[in-house]
Amino acid sequence: VWMSNKLSECVNDIAFLIASISCNEISNHWRDEILVAILLSEYSKTFFEKFEQQIIADNFRILKRILFLLRIACTDVSVENYIERTKPKGKGWQETIAIVYKYRQSFLEDNLKLILPILKDWTCSNKKGAATRQSGLLLLDILKKHESDTMFFIGRNIEETFFQVIYNSAQELKPELKEIFDKVVKNHWTDGRNPYVDFCSKILEKPYLAFDLINSLPLSVIQLCDLFWKKKPLPKDDFWGERDTMENRYGLADRFDFNYHPSSANQTPIKWLLNVAFHPTLDFIIAFTNQAVDCYRKSDLGQRDVKLVKLHVEKNEISQYICDAFWNMYRGTGSPVVPNVLQSMHMALERTLLDFAKIVEPEMLQPVLLKILTQSKSASLTSVVCSIVLAYPEKFYNVALILFKTIDFFHYDLIR
Repeated sequence: VWMSNKLSECVNDIAFLIASISCNEISNHWRDEILVAILLSEYSKTFFEKFEQQIIADNFRILKRILFLLRIACTDVSVENYIERTKPKGKGWQETIAIVYKYRQSFLEDNLKLILPILKDWTCSNKKGAATRQSGLLLLDILKKHESDTMFFIGRNIEETFFQVIYNSAQELKPELKEIFDKVVKNHWTDGRNPYVDFCSKILEKPYLAFDLINSLPLSVIQLCDLFWKKKPLPKDDFWGERDTMENRYGLADRFDFNYHPSSANQTPIKWLLNVAFHPTLDFIIAFTNQAVDCYRKSDLGQRDVKLVKLHVEKNEISQYICDAFWNMYRGTGSPVVPNVLQSMHMALERTLLDFAKIVEPEMLQPVLLKILTQSKSASLTSVVCSIVLAYPEKFYNVALILFKTIDFFHYDLIR
């Protein structure tokens, strides 16, 4: 404490103490104490500027020690939503990240496992600022190497942390990230050998890690969902052909890494997308579902159990496809079983609409329900509307009157 206070008073008087960091005659314990005091003080910036050469000397020996000390001695405890967590403390964090960024060409890749926890801790607590942008750029530069070097890969043991730092920094990296996503969509990069596939897949696989990115670039994430979830045409020389799966029958990609089992509103990015970009996400859900059920009705199973029903909305007659699997899609039941991604998407829509129905006026939500009824070709989305009406009949009786006109809905709802 004395050292930290003294640092803010007079730099020259304690210069000899700073020089003692490199003195072998002083025990490691006291040298660490001096470094910690500097990192916690307001003097950190001056220290890094004045003693930069000493910090990077001897293969970055002092810098490596600083990285170690930051996590064990320069943290504080905060309470968020009744959960205690540690957060960075002191100006030394920003200055350390800045010097790593400055010497990234010679330091970063060889010491990635050492710097990665520092970047994660910082970006988890600080979503904006110069240090956050530098943290994201440090790893983004490494990630971009995959474009020119197809043999480049990030170790599986650090991959999730690596990606999370970039996701956390998304608010400061919007132009750079959008450029990457635009390339992925334009070039249809979905094969494991293509650049950025693992980076994009992780957003769809574990959206809770990428909330800041979803919040910053929702339209790009919607494009990724559309690209990665839909089945790609098989090449003409493909020896194995299509697998006999429900995903193929619905025209969906059959990828092992998108494990959305068990189905849940939280499994895919859809719930987060509905909260930050409701109408574009709703348009995507309707279009995606329409295409999926259209593929299924043409399949061997679909030709046996899918039938057409008529829905009367005002003066318009709407045709929709219905079967037990469709009507129970948002419940995760029904037979034949529906792919988890579709079930999870419907669950997220129902959860969001139920939340909205609690707090908004019926006049605001009713046009949304009518839009779903009129634009959907699938009774799976109509059943979501039915769920909202059943939960709040006093608010949406006009929508209920529309549903009452189609007797088939009663039959399928009673079966469940």
